Order: sequence, then C-alpha cells, then structure tokens
Amino acid sequence: MPRSKTPTFVLELPLIIKQGDERIILSRLEAGRRLYNATLHEALKRLASMRSAEAWQGARTLPAGKPRSDAISAVCKAFGFTEYALHAFVKPVRKAAGWDKRLSAQEAQTLATRDKEKARNQMLQHLAGFSQEICPS
Repeated sequence: MPRSKTPTFVLELPLIIKQGDERIILSRLEAGRRLYNATLHEALKRLASMRSAEAWQGARTLPAGKPRSDAISAVCKAFGFTEYALHAFVKPVRKAAGWDKRLSAQEAQTLATRDKEKARNQMLQHLAGFSQEICPS
C-alpha cells in the first residue's frame, strides 16, 4: 500500500535552557551516542561471526518453515545475537564507562534493542527472501 501524499511540515522551536542544563543534556546525548555506537559495533561483529559459521550455512539451506526458523534461532542464541544478550553486553559497558549516572538502565537497553534491530535488518537485506521471524528477541 503506497504512502498517502498528504502535505506535512516540520516546526523547529529553539529550546531555551540554562547553560548548566545544556551541559547536562549534551553530556547525556554524547553518552547515548557512544553507547549506541559501541553496541552496534558489537551486534555487527556478532552478526559477522554468525554468518561465517557452518551452522548458519546449514540453516540457510533448509527449506522455509519451522525447522529453518528453529535452526536459525538456535544459531542466533549460540552467537549471542539476541536482544537480551545485547542487554547483557550494555550493562557492564555503561558502568565501566561511567555513564551509569548519565544513562538509565532502561535507556541503555533501548539502545541495545535498536542496535540489534538495525543489525538484524541488515542481515535480512543481505538474505532477501527470509521471513521477519529470524533471530527473534
């Protein structure tokens, strides 16, 4: 279904804040950006090692259906390419970097989930024809 072509607009309003608040906001945004990039790098690294595994190659050759989905999910779990495995990766990184005061645990987990989805989407583009049920959370 094509997107409707309704006219849209964007209104940008300046945020008027104190200098101290600006420093806090910028430090939190920077911590989020760095944690996002570190987690995305880890997710892509896990994806690359998963793709080169023999178990992955075998799972790809299975006919479409539940056996292939189960085999692919097992490979994803084995290589830590799950949402919860990335949540576990984010926790010590956040604390070791000293960002536990700037980013809450929920914010860090949300970043990890987005990174996993981004890497998963890259995998799906690489393997056109696979269902959206690859490596569920």
